Amino acid sequence: MKASTLILPAIAVCAFAIHPSFAADRVKTANGILESTDAPKDGVRSFKGIPFGQPPVGDLRWREPQPVKNWNGVRKADQFGPRCMQRTSPGADYWFRGDGMSEDCLYLNLWTPAKSGEEKLPVLVYIFGGGFQNGDGSEPRYDGENMARKGMVAVSINYRTNIFGFFVHPELTKESPRHAAGNYGLLDQVAALRWVRKNIAAFGGDPERVTIAGESAGSISVSALMASPLSRGLMAGAIGESGAMISSLPPQRLADAEQNGVKFGAAADANTLAALRAMTAEQIQEAVTKVQGLRFQHRTGWLFPAKAPYGNLRGRRASQDSAVGRFEHPGAIGALRLGRRRSYAGNARQRHQEVIWRQCRRHPAGLRRHHHG
Repeated sequence: MKASTLILPAIAVCAFAIHPSFAADRVKTANGILESTDAPKDGVRSFKGIPFGQPPVGDLRWREPQPVKNWNGVRKADQFGPRCMQRTSPGADYWFRGDGMSEDCLYLNLWTPAKSGEEKLPVLVYIFGGGFQNGDGSEPRYDGENMARKGMVAVSINYRTNIFGFFVHPELTKESPRHAAGNYGLLDQVAALRWVRKNIAAFGGDPERVTIAGESAGSISVSALMASPLSRGLMAGAIGESGAMISSLPPQRLADAEQNGVKFGAAADANTLAALRAMTAEQIQEAVTKVQGLRFQHRTGWLFPAKAPYGNLRGRRASQDSAVGRFEHPGAIGALRLGRRRSYAGNARQRHQEVIWRQCRRHPAGLRRHHHG
């Protein structure tokens, strides 16, 4: 990955005065009162397992997320919610801190300075990667404590992945009032941003200064959200690392995605949408393993009004505050734990010599410029 291809936000995190005006362990949101029972750590208070959508179970499976229902009393926000349904390979570098796995997984986590000034703080919303197959907002690499120490409100979110987040079937297309099946995981991300827009001020954040960020599939999601009119007005900046809609993982066409859905239904002996929704989550996961070559991922459609969203990325962006440049001080949630540019370059040379040599032969002038810059 070339540093010059990264999308950087025009945000500053170093000039925010801290005053004793926000130190509550209870916060009133649009849906009810949240309580963080954890004592502030190094000046940072966290709220975990905050619901931003109704559980997408039963008849809500494979539908766009529905708004959270209000609750009475005080809801504790001191534990990560469960991760969305997924399979992880042995030896994969995932470390989940949530309580198990469930379709009921639309939760976000938030870190904020325990005391913030009258001027609202910038907000960073991080979208995890994992090829749209795996991942969770509870992973330590996405922990927002360090970012909150720098004077911003940090948020990590969950979203549906794999077949639960990107399944398409002709009956789903017919059922949708917008003739748009699939992309439920991306719609979860939009729902999370809407929650942030509506509630972040209660946590000391500025809804007008929300930056989204992600790597791998999270970065593809960032570019998708930039292209989609559904997220217009929900963010002011964007950071994408190692992924974009123009990539080796392009969106699927509706016809191809529907064909995958029919194949899966036949393999699962559930040829109707009602039968598919009647299956347990575990039965669905088991059935997926019986069909080779199925791909459940983002696709073109209602989320992207054009047949291909690439033109939107070049022109009509939902986020205007983006730039191209290089990292000297990596600072995003889950940022490279390799130190600054020199140690990163040294690690890259050690681990990826063959790839670097290939790129040097292909782009000698550009590599020299970055090495000396």
